[in-house]
Amino acid sequence: MQNRFEYWVLLLFSFVANLSGFYRQQTFASILAWLLYRVIGLRKKVVVKNLKMAFPDLNEEEIDELAFKNYKSSVITLLELMCMTKLTREQVREHFEFEDFDSPAIANKDGKQGVIFLTAHFGNWELGAIAAGIRLNSEIAVLYKPQRNNYVSDWVNVRRKKHGNDSIPLGTAVRDIIKSLKAGKFVGLVGDQRGPKEGMRVKFFGHDTAMYPGTAQIAVKLKVPIFLVMTVRRDDGTYFLTTDEIEHLDIEGTEEDKIRAINQQYMEKLEGFIRNNPEQWLWMHNIWKY
Repeated sequence: MQNRFEYWVLLLFSFVANLSGFYRQQTFASILAWLLYRVIGLRKKVVVKNLKMAFPDLNEEEIDELAFKNYKSSVITLLELMCMTKLTREQVREHFEFEDFDSPAIANKDGKQGVIFLTAHFGNWELGAIAAGIRLNSEIAVLYKPQRNNYVSDWVNVRRKKHGNDSIPLGTAVRDIIKSLKAGKFVGLVGDQRGPKEGMRVKFFGHDTAMYPGTAQIAVKLKVPIFLVMTVRRDDGTYFLTTDEIEHLDIEGTEEDKIRAINQQYMEKLEGFIRNNPEQWLWMHNIWKY
């Protein structure tokens, strides 16, 4: 019953969001962000702690202002997800400006070599995967973590697959990712989740940060290119989608050295995007739990 109730609440909010449409979520987002941050305080301690660790020069008032903006950005992402089934391919194209998608490894891919698209919980990463697939006129196999609530998980997956992308559940991830890459496909992964306590550490905002080695391990093993793909929201609600290659094929050393170098490149590039638009990263994730 709990799963069904949560799903019904989601459908209710989705109905309200669709009344205003994809392009007009600012007012609704401000109200929900105020409730979540000022009244309910959902993960507020984690958000404030993370922001203070990342931006130690900001005072309390500046942290509070940035935290509220972050809640609003997160709510906009959710509301846009609710409206995504109503968007046509052409509307998605019109909503995006695409940058740096002309690398030979992407634009001239011959179908024999797969490519890893590594992204983060930034901007609207779900919509970014759809836009990238439309821009390349190619299916992207997107790795996802199934939600506890199977109704919600299925609801999100319908939106991921709306315009031709596929999805890979985390439980079968390694086998299916390798299979997809060997078949010459694009594979999309979100790589900024906190890794295991005993796992590899790299620097992120100056702090030792646990990382999962899996994506880098696969890239090293198969010798496939990795591109950071970031979806940045503009003030007018449109996006630009940009790519930046994570160089790794010429890295020397042990497999562990190569994996660490890939993860450090990724986190450094991600940090650059976050510093430019700090409200757009999902600070609710307890990245520095240990």
